Amino acid sequence: LGLFLFIPFTLWLSFELSAAFFRNLFASELERSLRQQLLDRLLRLPIPYFDRVKRGVLATHLSDDVEKVREMLADSIIPLLGNIFLVGTV
Repeated sequence: LGLFLFIPFTLWLSFELSAAFFRNLFASELERSLRQQLLDRLLRLPIPYFDRVKRGVLATHLSDDVEKVREMLADSIIPLLGNIFLVGTV
């Protein structure tokens, strides 16, 4: 009886851990890509733009907004896609 419960639990746990790993890996790669795109865009802006915009506002947009997108993907969209895939396999 113990082995009967241990094997499915081990399979479930390994699946959950690997899914969490790949979910975070995907979200981190997306965050890195977004930050790189923002930096590239920022470096192409004209100098007068930096005179008009406060540094704090710019820093907030560069850090918080990207983090919010990453959290949204990691916490909602990616698990939703996983659930759709899971339902599709049943």
